[in-house]
Amino acid sequence: MKNFGKNLVIVLVSILAACTNEGVVEENTELSSCVEKGIYTFIYHGKSYSSEYVILLDSTCLFENKEVADLMDHYRFASNVAVLALNDGLYEYFDSEEELNDSLSVRMKLKNSLSRSSVNVLKDASVTIYEDTGFGGRNYTYSSTAENLPFEKASLWDISMNDKISAFKFTSSYKSGSIWEPGTKSCRLTFYSDTDFQQFSLTYVVTNENPYIEHGNLKDVKPFGPYSKKNWNDEISSFKLQ
Repeated sequence: MKNFGKNLVIVLVSILAACTNEGVVEENTELSSCVEKGIYTFIYHGKSYSSEYVILLDSTCLFENKEVADLMDHYRFASNVAVLALNDGLYEYFDSEEELNDSLSVRMKLKNSLSRSSVNVLKDASVTIYEDTGFGGRNYTYSSTAENLPFEKASLWDISMNDKISAFKFTSSYKSGSIWEPGTKSCRLTFYSDTDFQQFSLTYVVTNENPYIEHGNLKDVKPFGPYSKKNWNDEISSFKLQ
């Protein structure tokens, strides 16, 4: 078993090297099956992980770091994994949506404790979903005031958009308030891969400092690692604004 693991690492390192050497790729048919290479970084339980990777012609993804490979394999198939999209483009993984929500609540309380008495609180928020990339095709906008949140859309079958969303825009506006008054300082948009808020989830957060988020092509949203066929295009079946 130890020799097998050692050989696997040697093969991966060889592939990584081949992908950086065009001459070797051309001469070796097996190694030339590498179609993409890079470094993937994510956060789990407050710890940052990073690893070099290659994607082969058959869409197989190989990680140089075994710990990263094991975590990615786990999250690709864990039915209730919750992913938080961070403002810097990284993804943070949680074992459940409840764990994600608890973490966000702690962060918001910490932020409020460091705020002055006068702060900006959420006034309203809206999400527009699009059938085509580039914000094209059929689209629907859902809006809510802060007082009427959460807004929940348990199914998209009624508008014939189940598994058909390819882009979205998420906007919010704010008003002056106090940390001592009721009110939220942010808004979350959570997409789910199944109806009734089930299966995989992906959460975005807007605040007064970052009130607007958009993605014109959900094929580029790959929170399960750099798998060319594992993205959020045509995968959304329900969502929440909260």
